[in-house]
Order: sequence, then C-alpha cells, then structure tokens
Amino acid sequence: MLSFILGCSPVTIVQPSIDEQSVSPEDTLPEETAPEDTAAPEDSSPEDTGPEVIVGGGAGDAWVFSEDKVHQLDITISQENIDILNEQSGTYSSETVWVEVDATYDGVALPSIGMRLKGRYGSWRSFEDKPSIKLDVNRYVDGQDLEGIKSLTFNNMISDCSFMREHMAYPVYEAMGVAVPRTAYVWMTVNGSDYGLYLNVESIDDVYLKRHYDNNDGNLYDADYILWDDGSYTVLDFYAPLSQYFEQEEGDDIGGADLTEIAGLLDTLGGTSGFYTETASQIDWDHHQRMVAAEMWVGQNDGYSLNRNNYLVYFEPGAPMTLQPWDHDYAFLSASDWGFSWLAPTGRLTSLCLGDGACRADQIVRIEEVIAVADEIDFDGRFDETQDMIEDYIQDDWRRECSDSYVTWYQSVLEGWRYNRNNTLRAMWGL
Repeated sequence: MLSFILGCSPVTIVQPSIDEQSVSPEDTLPEETAPEDTAAPEDSSPEDTGPEVIVGGGAGDAWVFSEDKVHQLDITISQENIDILNEQSGTYSSETVWVEVDATYDGVALPSIGMRLKGRYGSWRSFEDKPSIKLDVNRYVDGQDLEGIKSLTFNNMISDCSFMREHMAYPVYEAMGVAVPRTAYVWMTVNGSDYGLYLNVESIDDVYLKRHYDNNDGNLYDADYILWDDGSYTVLDFYAPLSQYFEQEEGDDIGGADLTEIAGLLDTLGGTSGFYTETASQIDWDHHQRMVAAEMWVGQNDGYSLNRNNYLVYFEPGAPMTLQPWDHDYAFLSASDWGFSWLAPTGRLTSLCLGDGACRADQIVRIEEVIAVADEIDFDGRFDETQDMIEDYIQDDWRRECSDSYVTWYQSVLEGWRYNRNNTLRAMWGL
C-alpha cells in the first residue's frame, strides 16, 4: 500500500499485484440514476432522414463535423460479426474486439472498415441496445481514410438526457484557447434498422494532434481508469506506480517514462517554494489553468480536476506536457452533486497549483477570463439552434433511455446554466 500527498490531504492508492489484478479503491465514479420512466419503443425514423448527401473530394474534413445538420451513418454488418459482438457485449468488458463492416457517411462509401464497441460503466451498452462505437477506417484497408480522418468515435449519449452537454461544453474551452474535439450529430442505422441519435466526437489521435500542435510525433496517453477483474477500478493520476497503466495511443513506447518523470517532479517539488517556476519547463501551466477554468465554467464533474477521469496527456517534443479534455456527458453539474468542491480538487496538478500562491493567483486570473469570454459566446443561439435541429430525431430515437419529461428537464437546466454560472464562480472565488 502506497501513501501519497495530494495537495494538503493524504491519499492512499492501492496498487494490486499484477498476478492478482484486484483492488478495492477508495475512489468511485458516481453514476447517474436511470429514469424509471423510459421512452416507449417505436420502430420509426425521422421524417427527414434528410441530410443532403455530401461527397468528399478535396474539400477537407470540415464537412464531416459540420454542425448545421444531422448527418447520416449507415453500417452494414454480417450476422457472423453481429454474433461476435453479441458474445462480447452482454456485460461491460475491457476486452477490445474489432469486426469488419461496411459503412457510408453522408453517402461517402467506407468499405471494409473496423468497428468495435466503446464506453465504460456509465455508457456501455450491448450491441442489441444502443452502443457507443469506434470506427477504424484503415484497419483492414491500408491507407484508407475519410478526408484524412482515420478514426471516428460515435457516442450514444445514454448518460446525457439533454443530448447536448458535450456539444455545448467544448466552445467554452475553445474560447479559452484549449484544443478540443469537433462534434457533429449523426443518425445511425445498422443493416437498415434505426439505432438512433449519436454524437460524432472527433478522435484524439495523430491526425488531431497535427491540427493543434507544431509537432504531432510525441507520446499521447489515454488516462482511462483501470478496471480490475473483481469489478473494482482505480482512476489514474501523476503517481509513479500508476504510469504503467496509462494507455499509449501515439508515439514511441518508452514504458511511460515521461509520465514517471512528471510524477517524480511532483514528488520532489510539490509544496516547495520553487514548485511553480521549477516545473514550468515540463508542465504547461498556462494551458492547464485555462483548461481548469473551462472545466469549472462548464461544471465538468467527471473530468481531470474533480474526478481524475476523461483526459489524455500529450508530450509534444521540445515542449511542456499538456492535458486534453475529453467526454463531457457529466458536464453542467454542480460539484457538490458528486460530493466534490472546486476549492479542493482531487486532480494532483490542479490541487498542487491551488496550493501554491503564485500558481493559484494565475489560476484565478484565468477564472476571471473564462467569466468574461463566456459572456461573448452565443450560448443561447447555439442552444436554440441545436435544440431545434435534434428535436425530431430525439423523438424518433426509440433506443434512448430518457423519457420525454427527462429530456425536457435536463435541457431546461442546461439552458439556464449560463445565467447563474458567472455569479456562482465569482462568489466561489471572491471576485
């Protein structure tokens, strides 16, 4: 059993032996209670199956994520591969199983691509329900892509009864100068059967990194929590014993040595007078503070700062480390809903920053900045346009798990968020 100091409070991290693969972690991920009243199934699709067919051909990938309409994804899969997915998807499994399918996206053919189920406890669903999926465009056909895109991620939005949280959250990060995935709504069919409304969330990979960084050849890690054989799990943060469990997505395999180096740096300098300045060459604090300010404004309960979840880590060669926010199904929530406080975050970087006078002062400047830029974002316009665009599709999505009343309620909470958030942050930080 290893004990560390997280900010000012001792935290115990239990590291199971590799042989036993079992742990009873103190950290838990809150789950949203599924509504008792669910939408009645109807075998119907939107009257307007309606996206106009767009063909690629050199126009770039912007059309793939255009936000002015609901796109169309049609998947064709053999019965043999359906059986493979059904065997794997009855209950949540950390095993990754790929099968070959054909697809079209807005009429553009994607033959012989890879498909797998995705998600964790909150969003995992079987193939016969409404699964989140990933598509690997060049898994079986070398060099195949969709306007340069090699991977596509489609979230089922099961955990988000508003169907709008992630789509509404990312512009706040963008306004703060933090890179985030693009999003687009999609109506999905499988072998001609309606699977419902999905959100196409841009995959964070080397293609994404090339758009946002000068050098996309660095190491990219996914900080998905560790799921042990006994059903328990451990969230990941910058502690040396946990470095081996980050999943490397891009770059050279160096056994997580760069993550271990960051952890050692925090062990040595955390809480010292030189902490902020002496770590600045390896941790991009300006980027981190802007990301944290955006996390606060959008109420991201299931992100890095509060829950040490849903983030990636990128080491750009010759530049300090940055975190990439991801998955906002549990955004626009009060921290207290999950027993958290923004004044006492659990993410090690954020906690140590707020415990350092100079870093805390710069973080508060960024909080003031996000309050200012939030007023410049057309939140109401984006909300109204999105709500109008997806309303009929939500009604026709018989696989959704949220009743009409739940959809209405959560959308009303989201719509009213901006009217109170600035004052909430001002009161919280004495601004």
